[in-house]
Parts: sequence; C-alpha cells; structure tokens
Amino acid sequence: MSIRKLVIAIYLCCFAWTAMGWSSTPSPEITALLQRYQLQPETVGIDIRRLQASGVASKLLQWNQRRLLNPASTIKIITTAAALHRLGPSYRFKTDFYVDGRLTHGVLKGNLYIKGYGDPSMVSEQLWRAAMDLHDRGLHEIEGDVVGDDSFVERTKMHRDFSRDIASNSSGGALSLNYNHIQVWVHPTEVGKSTRVAIDPPVDEFIRLRNRSRTTAGAAKNLFIQLKEKKNYLELVIDGELGRLAAGVQAYRPVAYPSRYYLAAFKQLFMQTGGKIGGRLKRARVPATAELFYEKESEAYLSQILILLNKYSNNFIADQLVMTLGGLSSKDRTTESDKGVYQRGMDYLNNFLKQIGIQRRGALIVSGSGLSRQNRLSAQQLTDALLWSIRNPSVQPELVASLSIFGNDGTTKDRPGASQLGALIRAKTGSLDGVLALSGIMVPHKTTTPLVFTILINQAGLQKPSMEQFQLDLLKLAMAKAAAS
Repeated sequence: MSIRKLVIAIYLCCFAWTAMGWSSTPSPEITALLQRYQLQPETVGIDIRRLQASGVASKLLQWNQRRLLNPASTIKIITTAAALHRLGPSYRFKTDFYVDGRLTHGVLKGNLYIKGYGDPSMVSEQLWRAAMDLHDRGLHEIEGDVVGDDSFVERTKMHRDFSRDIASNSSGGALSLNYNHIQVWVHPTEVGKSTRVAIDPPVDEFIRLRNRSRTTAGAAKNLFIQLKEKKNYLELVIDGELGRLAAGVQAYRPVAYPSRYYLAAFKQLFMQTGGKIGGRLKRARVPATAELFYEKESEAYLSQILILLNKYSNNFIADQLVMTLGGLSSKDRTTESDKGVYQRGMDYLNNFLKQIGIQRRGALIVSGSGLSRQNRLSAQQLTDALLWSIRNPSVQPELVASLSIFGNDGTTKDRPGASQLGALIRAKTGSLDGVLALSGIMVPHKTTTPLVFTILINQAGLQKPSMEQFQLDLLKLAMAKAAAS
C-alpha cells in the first residue's frame, strides 16, 4: 500500500470513529475523572447540554455520546414519553364486568365475567371498591361461575434476562393485582414454637401456607421464604429460624398465574360484602351474548401512575404500559400478525424514536422496564428524548414531575440535595450488574439555565457508591462550565 493510500485510510478510520460518537481522547477534565474512578473510556457515554431560553440545546460536556450502551432503567424515560404521547396524562385504565344471565332480586342466574385491560394501579382496596359497587348495583349472589377474561394480553411474552423470583420482576397481565405480588409477614412467638405468618391478601383458596420455621432464642433472622408454583395453586413455604427478640420480617414475593390470583382475591372480597358465589373460578373469553354490567375506571390517572413508575423505578408498571401501547396499536393493524401484545408494544417504542426525530443508529429496545441485557441506546439518544419531552407541552409537565428529586424522594432520596449541590436535580436512575445510568434535568441556582444530561456506565465490577460520585462530579463539572461561559 502506498503512503498516500495509507494516510487516506487512517483519515477515514478516524472520521468514522468520530461519527460513531468517539473522539480519539476525551477532554482533559473528563479524562481526569475517568482515571480517578478507574473507568475505561469506552465503557462510558456522556451527553450534557445547556437548554437555552430559545429552546436550542448547546453542547456542554460530551464523550462517547453516540456509543450504544445498556441504559438499564433510564429506558423508562422513553416508555413514559411514549405513553404520555399516545394515551395522554388523563388516561384511565378500565376493567369491565359482564353478566350472561338474568339478575332477579339480587341473584344472577348465570356467570359474572371480568375482562381486564392491564390496569397497573389495581390493588386490593380498589378491587374491594369494585366488589362493593357491584353489590350497590344490586348484584348480591352469583349462581354461576366467576370468569376472568385476560385475552387482552393472552399471547404476551415479555423479554426478561432475570429470574422471575426477584421482587422487582413480577409477571404482567390483563388481570393484575397488587403489582402481582403478595406481602408476607413473619413474627416470632415462643421459643421452640412455629412462627406466626400473615399474608396480604389472605387468599387461602389460591395460596396455601407450609410454615416450617421456628422461633429461637436471641434476635437472629434466618428465614427462607419461597412461593412455589403448583398445578392449580401456589404454595408459600417458609423455612428457617427467627429469634424471639427479633422484629418481624416483611417480604414481597411475585405471583405466578396473575389471573387466578386476581379471581381468588375478588371472590374473597365479594363474599366480604355479603355476596355469595355458587360456581367456580375460571378463565375464558367474554361471550358475545354477555351484557356489560359495570365498567370500573382506575382511580389513578396516568399522570399519577407515572410518579410511581419513575420515582421508584417500578418495572411492573413499565411492562403494563408497554402492553397497553401494544394493545392499542393492534387495533390499527391492517394485517394479521403472530406478535403478542408486549412485542407490538416494543415495536411501538422502537418506532416512537423515529417518530420524534431520533435516528436509531442501531438502537434496540427489547424491554420497556430496562430489565434486559440486550437494550441498547446512546447517551445522545436519551438526551434527545428528554429534550423532545421538555419541548412538548403534552408530555413535559408529567414526565418531569415523575422524576426523582435528588435528596428528596424516590431512588435518589439518599443522594445530596439541592442545598448541598447548589442545583435542583430531577433524574431517572438505572442500575444492573455492571451498569449504572443517570438521565435527567439539572437547574443550577446561580444560572437558572437548565442542563439536560445522560451519563451511562457499562463496566463490570462497578462499585455503586463510587460510580454515583463519578456521576455527581460530572454534573458539578458541567455546572462550573455553564457558569463560566
């Protein structure tokens, strides 16, 4: 190869390297921080911009801003923006109750059908309210079956790379209750005797308890709490020891078979109103001959649900929103598809990036909650999504209000607050093994000019406190540069 061709090849490689979001070296300030925290430059993506009053966002600090990395739960910013754009902040989820027989003197001579549409805010109190509303409408006894219709998401298969046993990874569904978790309390009794166990909700028909744990002397806590799947029920198994002087243990466990869990809880709550059920609990579609008897809307609006989603990084809510987006987009299909509702929701999220003017450049979203090793976004794409949201009046108020406030609430409650930082920071965090991410808005007290930022770190062996300090140092550096310019 001639010298001239070699020089041209090197130039083209450097041009491509820069176009992909890498420069040959980061700035001296960023280099110093990377070295101080022992971070490999290629594992970090940084995009911090200053948002002018005109709406133009000028570059402030950038490094590897176009490099595709795993964003973890900061992907929820995309899910939130898409949901607000498609559904609107005042959207409410519904649950329909149908009857297929005559209702005479409070007695339904037929079946009651419950058709769900993935309400992520349905909890025991609201299901009890629904049972009371049915009672108030004159339904006191059901001679037939109580039938759950979960066909809205019947072919759903979520993409998850993590065990469903962990508390943050419960299954979604059209009929879901209490984020598809049960709450378990274990309390000590007398030494040598079994511990005392309470379950909320106490659905004895669906969840059977096998308590093998014992109370011991002292204050030790050594309990193992498992929720095992059986053919037609779940078995809660508790092993181990709990000291008599120990405080009670509280635990959450994700529930398999969400529809059965929902129906069992409904039966119990309906009977607490004085109602009677003569038949069984079943799953089937609502027949065409059934009549709508009662439509329950969620008590919470989407804007309120998003606060729980982002401040506390609720994966269940994110997945329910993706299913809702998929269900609504399926109504617009002109051709038949074998894709389930969740996958259609993922298609909607990926297309949403293009819809709001963000170039994909290989970006891939396979989980709207962030519980996937395969998600790929760049710091620039996440910052672009935030900027689009801020400029969009139908999205900005609710999205910004749903973000955690540093030093105040949510996942950033224990980080330094505004008085210590000299700035108000609202942000979405993201965390997986080897991944730490932060994306949000910072308003320095001295300039009042917002800074919009994304910091992605993908490096094995991360020490979370150290990486959080690295993120904080970057934001302080950005504030200093903004104040000086």
